[in-house]
Amino acid sequence: MAKVFGLVFLQRLLLFAVACLAVLQGPLASEAEITVDKVLTEVSSRFLSRSQWPELKEQAYGYSHSFRKALSNPFMTIYRGISLSTKWKPGLVLFLISNLFFIWFISELYVLLLRKFTYQQTFLITALVTALPWNYELNLLSEYSFFCFLVVLSIHRALLNRWHASAFALALACYLNPMMIFLGLLILGIFVFYHRQHSFRQWGPHLLLFFGVLILFLAMEVPQAETLRQAWRESFFATLIAGNAAYTTAFSKPGEWTLLWFVLSLFVVGCVYLWKKLPGVHRIIPPALLVLVLAAVPLSALRAELSVGGMAMAGFVAQWGKKKAWYLYLALVALVAAQVYVSFRTLIY
Repeated sequence: MAKVFGLVFLQRLLLFAVACLAVLQGPLASEAEITVDKVLTEVSSRFLSRSQWPELKEQAYGYSHSFRKALSNPFMTIYRGISLSTKWKPGLVLFLISNLFFIWFISELYVLLLRKFTYQQTFLITALVTALPWNYELNLLSEYSFFCFLVVLSIHRALLNRWHASAFALALACYLNPMMIFLGLLILGIFVFYHRQHSFRQWGPHLLLFFGVLILFLAMEVPQAETLRQAWRESFFATLIAGNAAYTTAFSKPGEWTLLWFVLSLFVVGCVYLWKKLPGVHRIIPPALLVLVLAAVPLSALRAELSVGGMAMAGFVAQWGKKKAWYLYLALVALVAAQVYVSFRTLIY
């Protein structure tokens, strides 16, 4: 696990260096005097422009102190708790929370993959996920890493037969995105697979526990039909069906739509490879997650939260072997570095 995070640290350090170089050759190229402070300020501003900082700052000032509202916005509740107890600056607290949940997301994904892959394969798969385009946005000030962590946690706990924990994580994910209620269908599929040969006495209590915990938390904030429809209208699939892809601002930077299609192609190929390699319900999880993300996640959050579908990258490691998978990893790192350079070199955010 330490090797994974060491590699992630080097990736992010490379991207930061590329961003600094791009700013020096772009927005600050005409400056008569360039200082380290100017470079860092410009790079930080551009990274923040791709985060949820303005939105989260507004939510923090309008935060409700009622228990029901606090529970329905778990990320801001965690933020308020840490902020009030430490008196740290809001930006620092959000940065620490985002990265803490990023670490937990990667750790949970790593342990989940170990169920079906060797240590070397799991290390490579996790490295590929962290090298995906826009994955670095999980390290910025946002609740994206919290969402990714909850989705993987819910699936992993279901595979471990810990249905109360799976239901709790699913309920919190629904608070962030009501369309995640459909993740429950995948969880129920896992349940049926593991208990298909058991009697009601064996699986009945587990099912009651799962629905009991889920209903207990969702009863405080029941997803409304109009909320679900609005979430669907903002999704990738709905945007394509309506033909509004050209008008969205989510992927407005040059080449971002092409890059998105490239990543989706990788995921689809990876899912095909995994379908041949994995047994039982495990082969269903990667494609089901990919479809769910494309149908449920708003386009504004899709760049970062697409990492949830990164489990499909396991297909390349299983099919290609270690050497070719490392070539793919280096290609992804170079691609993301080029993406950051082009994006940060322009004068417009």
